[in-house]
Formats: sequence, C-alpha cells, structure tokens
Amino acid sequence: MKNQFITQGVCITLLFLVLCSCGPKEMTPAQSVQEFYQAFDNGNFERIKPLLADTLTLTEGAHNTNYSKTMYYAYFAWDSVFKPSYKVIDIQEKEDYLLAKVSSASERYAFLKNNPFVCTYKITMAYGKIRQIEVLEYHDANFSVWQQQLDSLVPWIKKTHPELDGFIHDQSLTGAQNYRKAIALYQKRNRSN
Repeated sequence: MKNQFITQGVCITLLFLVLCSCGPKEMTPAQSVQEFYQAFDNGNFERIKPLLADTLTLTEGAHNTNYSKTMYYAYFAWDSVFKPSYKVIDIQEKEDYLLAKVSSASERYAFLKNNPFVCTYKITMAYGKIRQIEVLEYHDANFSVWQQQLDSLVPWIKKTHPELDGFIHDQSLTGAQNYRKAIALYQKRNRSN
C-alpha cells in the first residue's frame, strides 16, 4: 500500500511538472519586438498591450512622448486609419537594448511619397516589456518631398474644405479620418485637372 502511494505521488508530481512546462513560454526581447510589429501589422492591439510597459516613451530627436497603454491605443487607432503594414527587416540584440530595422507602408506614406518608410529603432525593455522606442535613423526618407506634399495639401484643404482644417495636428481617430478624407479630396481634384 505504501509503495502504491509513493508511485501515485511520483506520477502526480511528474504530471504536474509536464503540465507546468507546457504553459506559455516567456518571449525573448527579440520575439517581443517581432510580435509587437506583427500585431501592429494585423491591427490587433490586444496582442500589443501585454508587450508594453505601463508607460511607453516614443523618442524622435529631442522630442519624447510618454503614453499609458490607453493613450497608446489612441495612437494605434490613429495609425490604423491609414491601413499600414509593418515588416521587421532586422533585429539585433545588444547588451541593454535592441536595434530593429522596420519597414512600414501606408496610404499616408504613399501620399507623402515615402512609401515604404524604413526606420531603425532603438528599443529598450524593462522587466520583459517594451519601455521605449527611439528613432535612430530614417533610411532613404525624402523629407523635402514629404514637406512639399504637405505644403500643397494643407493650404488647399484650408481654402476648399475648411471643415477638415486642423487635421494635420489632430492625433485622434477623427483627426486621422479627416487626414484620409483630405488626401482623397486632394487626389480627386488632381485627377480631374
């Protein structure tokens, strides 16, 4: 009887260990970054949320923007209006951060004649979560063409469709929808000329 209890105890312990080892595996930092951009590409914020630290800082030059997960969802929703696609070209793990070269394409980048838009980001993790994304380099970006497109679009919209004026500074869902409408109206006008 005693041997039977020992055998059952060993079996239960082994079963427990097998079940525990089948649970979700913790992702490496590179896998987390890959998952982040795949979730962005698929338009799935629920997959992004668990990858983020409580506060995410986006850094571009000297400009830092801090986001809570709720605030970052607003950015995600704004970006989603332009039907973006994201592809990780390369990820390198450094000692304290990752370098990720990412290509993104969207209706907005197409209008701005910088499609795809390729950047290298420095991504810093904290406790296995993405804490900061810093733009380090723009690859083949032509910001003079980008600015020319905006310099044509913004005044034309202000003059001909004042109800959409201000879209360029409105990072809300409505702002993105107005931005998209502005592009469509501007392109329609150019096609009919």
